[in-house]
Parts: sequence; C-alpha cells; structure tokens
Amino acid sequence: MLTRLFQCPACAGRLREAESSLSCDRCGETIPFVDGIADLVRGRFDTALSVEDYDASHAIVAGSSDAQYDQIRRAAGDRWPASLGTVLEIGCGTGLFSRAMVRRGETGDLLLTDVSVGMLRACRDHIAADIATFPRRVSFATYSSHEACLRDVSIDTCIGASALHHIPDARGFLADIFRALKPGGRAFFGEPNQRHVRALGQTLADVLACFDPEDPTFADDRQLLLNLISSSRQSLLHQDDLGFLAKLEDKHVFLSEAFEDMALDIGYATAEALPLSTDTGGARTARRLCGEIGTTLAFAERIEAMVREIGPRYFDLLDRRDASQTFLLWATKATGPAIRVFQAGDGRPPAPSVTLPDIVVVGGAGWRAHLTLVAERTEAGLTLTVEGWCLMATDIRWLRVVVGGHVAEAAVWYPRPDVHRALNHAGAYPHWNAICCGINATLPLDPRAMIDDEADLSVAVVLSHGAVIPVPTPDRIRCAQPVEIKA
Repeated sequence: MLTRLFQCPACAGRLREAESSLSCDRCGETIPFVDGIADLVRGRFDTALSVEDYDASHAIVAGSSDAQYDQIRRAAGDRWPASLGTVLEIGCGTGLFSRAMVRRGETGDLLLTDVSVGMLRACRDHIAADIATFPRRVSFATYSSHEACLRDVSIDTCIGASALHHIPDARGFLADIFRALKPGGRAFFGEPNQRHVRALGQTLADVLACFDPEDPTFADDRQLLLNLISSSRQSLLHQDDLGFLAKLEDKHVFLSEAFEDMALDIGYATAEALPLSTDTGGARTARRLCGEIGTTLAFAERIEAMVREIGPRYFDLLDRRDASQTFLLWATKATGPAIRVFQAGDGRPPAPSVTLPDIVVVGGAGWRAHLTLVAERTEAGLTLTVEGWCLMATDIRWLRVVVGGHVAEAAVWYPRPDVHRALNHAGAYPHWNAICCGINATLPLDPRAMIDDEADLSVAVVLSHGAVIPVPTPDRIRCAQPVEIKA
C-alpha cells in the first residue's frame, strides 16, 4: 500500500518496498522503517504532546472513539459516502478516530500517519484487536505535511479529526491533499472555531477578574486558567503569521468563511464549515478545558457556573454556526474529466482597497505602558530584551522596536494580573486585554544595527488590524544601557 500512496519525497520517483525500508530506484533515496513504521519525518519534527498521558489528559475513554465517529457522521449528514474508500488519516495520535474506522467497516485500505513514531506505536497497539476482528490493510507512517510524499490521485478520503490546526502552512497542506485526492474524493477535519474560541477567552478573562486576588482559594487553579487564556490569546492575534505560529503546538483557529474561500481558491469543488459540537454559552467547553489543564473539580464547577452567567455578553453576538466550539471542515474534489483550478479572487468581486493611516485615534480608555529595553552584545550576537507591559482598549499584536533601521517585534500576550489589579479595578479596559498585556521577549538584532554600540531608536504598537501607533521614546539607545518608557 505504501508504494501505491507514497512517492519519493526527494525526486517524486516510484518507491520500492523492502523489509527494512522504502527506496527510490531513480535517486536512491531511502526511507527507513522504525519498528514497522515508515519514517518519512526522521526526527525533524515532533510533538510536545505526551504519548503516555495523551488519552488521560484529553479524556479519551472506552466509547470515545465511536462517539467521535458518530458525531462527525451526523454533522456530515448526506455528504457521507457509502464508502470512504482508501483513507489517509492525518495526525491519528493514539488512534481515537482510527479505532472506530476499523470497527465500522466503511473504509477500504487505511494509511494512518502522525508526526510522532511514539503516537503511531500507541495507535497500532490500540487497534490491533480490532484489526484482528475486522481485517483490513492498515499501514503506518510518520508525516508532518512538510514531506512531498503523497502521490497524485491516490486516495479517496483524507481525514484529520484534530490535526489541521497543528500544521503551520494549512493552505499548502490542503493543496497537497487536493492533488492526492481522486476525482469525487473528499477531505474533512474537526477543527476549532475562531469566533467561539475568542468569545470563550473574553468570558474567562471576565470570570478571572471576579476573583479576589488576595483569596488563596483556587490560587493554583487560577494560574492554570490564566496561562490558558494567555496562550490562546497569542495564537488568536497572530493567525496570519506563519513564522510566529510555527513556534506553537496549536497554531490555527478557523473562520468559517476564510476556510471556505481558501479551499475554493485551491480548487475544491465544494467547501463548508459545518457545526460539529454546539456549545451556545461556552460553559461546557470551559468545564472540559479546566479538566484538560488539570484544575480541581471544585474550581471547574465554579468556572462552569460563572461562564453560564457571564458568557451571554459575548456568545449572544455569535450566529448559529459560530455557536459551535468546533467545525467539521468539509471539502470535496469534483468528478469528471475536467477539474477547474480556481485562482484567488476568481468569480468574486475584488476586495476593497483600504489604506490605514500611520496614526489612528483609538476609542476607550487611554493607553498605558511601562517598558524596559536593553540591547546587549553576547556570544550569540546582538540581542534586544523587551520587558514590561502595554495596555490599550483594543487588541495589540506587536510592540515594534526599530534599532538603527532594523526591526524587532515582541508579541503582547504575557499574563500580567498585577497590571490588571492596579489599573483596571474600575473595568475601564476589557479584562481580555488587561490580564494579557505583558511583554517578555529577547529578540535577535542584526549586528550592524548599532555603530559604536549606539543607534537610533523608535518604538510603536501594532494593533490587531494593522494600524501603527508611535510610542514617545528616547531617540537613541546605547548598548547595555536600559531604556525605560512610561506612558
């Protein structure tokens, strides 16, 4: 099966399977087997997720596999085919979705992939008994989306139950899958809904603001939730920055219309974001997340009750489709001898041209900041350390620092509950912004940025919609001498 579905990642030649490897007759490239698993990744990438704790931390228990399979099948409705045919599963993990696929008998051959050899071993162990009871051909391979290894027109169905948000270049990956699908094939993925994630993050920030910071009850639990809110915020504010997202384990949260437009531009005949797990007020999702990050049961119950009270101020703004915490992203390839590949903007009116001014007026409470910048020469080269906080009534994506004409950008997301307590007791700023207003970054600078250990300096904040607001600051920076900025 592997030689039918894979090509040589180095030259696109045909592969030959031997006992211990796949090999290319054209260029001699060799893909080793590791414990029976074709290892295309070969350690270049891995996951931060723990193989040993994955099932427990994600509440995967007996029956979860069938429940997830049935949930996806219901959401797909009459889109679900009589047979899924030859299936490629991306990011199979420990086999949650794979187990039900083997048992249900709605597939042909299965190729199960993950970036981690350890995950694939666990998956193979979990489905071994099911394969013995419901025989079918199943192969395992490491795959990270960076390998140009999928043969054109080779699979009927691509499945990723919770995988697409881990892939840095989601568009490039979907284009690869489009080429690999047979005419009439389909790709579907269970993925987080950006608007729901943001509404829940804003709600949880408001919930945390209700706790007395001096009350030791649930202190550790509150810190766990604060870390979750902050990490979610940094991902949300940088959805179009692949370089920044590449450093994160969970990279994407999806807008329904953005996925649909992207898939149609790639060439898919249909593309839909279907509600998968409706949670209109976010309380159920908040309770589940508390369990995943390891809070106490009493705290999780308290958070769930508070989200039910506070959540409507954000969730009532969502439409029915966005009331779902996750989407089933479903795309199909056309049948027939001619398949049109759409170009960006094909059949759509051109997007209006918008020019943002360099200086904009932002409503709400005035902006505040306290920052310390230090440029230093180390063995690693010239670096810029940026610490402190920057608070506005709107979302800040970056603090942009220009040293000697060279740009460095620090993300504004770090948890600073102390700033929130000191400056936002009256609720002048959104809690979502005040709680996550910190900066704690060490950035590389071009060694040529400073001449005689001195350089011109300018600082600005970059808002989430791209507007740039200059920050009053000294016009020079000297090596190893801190620059303090207060506003």
